[in-house]
Amino acid sequence: MHMFICKLMLALVCSSAFAQESQFYLNIWGKSIHLGPSTPGFKRNENNLGLGIRYDVKETASGGQFFADVNVFKNSTSGRSICYGAGYEHSFISIGQTEVLWGTVVGVQRYENKWKGEIFVRLGIYPYIGFRKENITLNLGYLPGSPGVIFIYASIKL
Repeated sequence: MHMFICKLMLALVCSSAFAQESQFYLNIWGKSIHLGPSTPGFKRNENNLGLGIRYDVKETASGGQFFADVNVFKNSTSGRSICYGAGYEHSFISIGQTEVLWGTVVGVQRYENKWKGEIFVRLGIYPYIGFRKENITLNLGYLPGSPGVIFIYASIKL
Protein backbone atom coordinates (compact mmCIF):
# COMPACT_ATOMS: atom_id res chain seq x y z
CA MET A 1 0.00 0.00 0.00
CA HIS A 2 2.80 2.42 0.88
CA MET A 3 4.50 1.78 -2.46
CA PHE A 4 1.20 2.44 -4.26
CA ILE A 5 0.88 5.83 -2.51
CA CYS A 6 4.45 6.76 -3.46
CA LYS A 7 3.85 5.80 -7.10
CA LEU A 8 0.59 7.75 -7.15
CA MET A 9 2.33 10.84 -5.76
CA LEU A 10 5.08 10.56 -8.38
CA ALA A 11 2.54 10.14 -11.20
CA LEU A 12 0.60 13.20 -10.05
CA VAL A 13 3.74 15.32 -9.84
CA CYS A 14 4.90 14.21 -13.30
CA SER A 15 1.49 14.73 -14.90
CA SER A 16 1.29 18.28 -13.53
CA ALA A 17 4.49 19.16 -15.37
CA PHE A 18 2.53 18.99 -18.64
CA ALA A 19 -0.45 21.05 -17.45
CA GLN A 20 -0.61 24.73 -18.41
CA GLU A 21 -1.93 25.87 -15.02
CA SER A 22 -1.11 23.27 -12.41
CA GLN A 23 -3.62 22.37 -9.73
CA PHE A 24 -1.03 20.32 -7.84
CA TYR A 25 1.10 21.23 -4.85
CA LEU A 26 4.00 19.37 -3.28
CA ASN A 27 3.64 19.39 0.52
CA ILE A 28 6.88 19.29 2.50
CA TRP A 29 6.36 18.41 6.17
CA GLY A 30 8.79 19.60 8.78
CA LYS A 31 8.24 20.48 12.42
CA SER A 32 5.77 19.93 15.24
CA ILE A 33 5.55 21.59 18.63
CA HIS A 34 3.69 19.71 21.36
CA LEU A 35 1.84 21.86 23.88
CA GLY A 36 2.03 19.45 26.79
CA PRO A 37 4.40 17.05 28.52
CA SER A 38 5.64 13.91 26.78
CA THR A 39 4.72 10.40 27.84
CA PRO A 40 7.01 9.50 30.76
CA GLY A 41 10.04 7.56 29.55
CA PHE A 42 9.66 8.65 25.91
CA LYS A 43 11.05 11.58 23.95
CA ARG A 44 8.87 13.01 21.21
CA ASN A 45 10.18 13.34 17.70
CA GLU A 46 9.34 16.89 16.64
CA ASN A 47 11.14 16.67 13.28
CA ASN A 48 8.24 15.28 11.26
CA LEU A 49 9.83 15.06 7.83
CA GLY A 50 7.63 13.89 4.99
CA LEU A 51 6.05 14.58 1.62
CA GLY A 52 2.57 14.90 0.26
CA ILE A 53 0.60 15.97 -2.76
CA ARG A 54 -2.37 18.32 -2.88
CA TYR A 55 -4.85 18.67 -5.72
CA ASP A 56 -7.07 21.76 -6.01
CA VAL A 57 -10.52 20.41 -6.82
CA LYS A 58 -12.76 23.45 -7.19
CA GLU A 59 -12.58 27.20 -6.74
CA THR A 60 -15.68 28.88 -5.30
CA ALA A 61 -17.29 32.06 -6.63
CA SER A 62 -15.95 33.92 -3.58
CA GLY A 63 -12.37 32.82 -4.30
CA GLY A 64 -12.12 29.98 -1.80
CA GLN A 65 -10.56 26.66 -2.76
CA PHE A 66 -11.65 23.07 -2.11
CA PHE A 67 -8.82 20.53 -2.27
CA ALA A 68 -7.82 16.94 -1.56
CA ASP A 69 -4.43 15.75 -0.33
CA VAL A 70 -2.42 12.75 0.77
CA ASN A 71 0.65 13.05 3.00
CA VAL A 72 3.22 10.64 4.44
CA PHE A 73 5.49 11.76 7.28
CA LYS A 74 7.40 10.62 10.34
CA ASN A 75 5.19 11.18 13.37
CA SER A 76 5.96 12.11 16.98
CA THR A 77 6.68 8.50 18.01
CA SER A 78 9.04 8.15 14.98
CA GLY A 79 6.48 5.92 13.26
CA ARG A 80 4.92 6.57 9.87
CA SER A 81 1.71 8.52 9.45
CA ILE A 82 -0.34 8.51 6.26
CA CYS A 83 -3.08 11.13 6.02
CA TYR A 84 -5.84 11.38 3.43
CA GLY A 85 -7.78 14.63 3.61
CA ALA A 86 -10.19 17.07 2.03
CA GLY A 87 -10.12 20.72 2.86
CA TYR A 88 -11.11 24.29 2.14
CA GLU A 89 -9.04 27.46 2.26
CA HIS A 90 -9.70 31.12 1.61
CA SER A 91 -7.53 34.22 1.44
CA PHE A 92 -8.74 36.76 3.97
CA ILE A 93 -6.10 39.50 3.68
CA SER A 94 -3.09 40.51 1.61
CA ILE A 95 -0.01 42.07 3.14
CA GLY A 96 2.10 43.42 0.30
CA GLN A 97 2.58 40.47 -2.06
CA THR A 98 1.74 37.87 0.62
CA GLU A 99 -1.75 36.39 0.93
CA VAL A 100 -2.84 35.29 4.40
CA LEU A 101 -5.06 32.20 4.19
CA TRP A 102 -7.23 30.31 6.64
CA GLY A 103 -8.29 26.75 6.08
CA THR A 104 -9.53 23.51 7.52
CA VAL A 105 -8.75 19.89 6.63
CA VAL A 106 -10.87 16.86 7.54
CA GLY A 107 -9.43 13.42 6.97
CA VAL A 108 -8.37 9.94 7.94
CA GLN A 109 -4.96 9.16 9.41
CA ARG A 110 -3.14 5.83 9.65
CA TYR A 111 -0.84 6.28 12.64
CA GLU A 112 2.02 3.95 13.56
CA ASN A 113 2.78 4.33 17.27
CA LYS A 114 6.34 3.03 17.67
CA TRP A 115 6.20 3.45 21.45
CA LYS A 116 3.33 0.99 21.85
CA GLY A 117 3.98 -1.12 18.75
CA GLU A 118 0.48 -0.34 17.45
CA ILE A 119 -1.05 0.91 14.24
CA PHE A 120 -4.44 2.55 14.32
CA VAL A 121 -6.70 4.60 12.08
CA ARG A 122 -8.46 7.74 13.26
CA LEU A 123 -10.56 10.58 11.92
CA GLY A 124 -9.24 14.08 12.37
CA ILE A 125 -9.78 17.74 11.67
CA TYR A 126 -7.35 20.61 11.87
CA PRO A 127 -7.49 24.34 11.19
CA TYR A 128 -4.52 26.20 9.76
CA ILE A 129 -3.31 29.58 8.59
CA GLY A 130 -1.08 29.96 5.57
CA PHE A 131 1.17 32.65 4.16
CA ARG A 132 1.41 32.46 0.35
CA LYS A 133 3.80 34.40 -1.82
CA GLU A 134 3.70 33.47 -5.50
CA ASN A 135 3.88 29.63 -5.63
CA ILE A 136 5.06 28.90 -2.08
CA THR A 137 2.85 28.68 1.02
CA LEU A 138 4.05 28.27 4.59
CA ASN A 139 1.31 26.62 6.69
CA LEU A 140 0.88 26.62 10.45
CA GLY A 141 -1.69 24.08 11.64
CA TYR A 142 -3.15 23.04 14.97
CA LEU A 143 -4.11 19.47 15.80
CA PRO A 144 -6.47 19.50 18.79
CA GLY A 145 -6.00 16.84 21.42
CA SER A 146 -4.24 16.09 24.62
CA PRO A 147 -1.78 17.61 24.22
CA GLY A 148 -2.47 19.85 21.26
CA VAL A 149 0.13 20.02 18.51
CA ILE A 150 1.20 22.94 16.34
CA PHE A 151 2.82 21.83 13.08
CA ILE A 152 4.54 23.52 10.19
CA TYR A 153 4.66 22.48 6.54
CA ALA A 154 5.22 24.14 3.18
CA SER A 155 3.28 23.75 -0.07
CA ILE A 156 4.88 24.45 -3.44
CA LYS A 157 2.67 24.86 -6.51
CA LEU A 158 3.96 22.62 -9.29
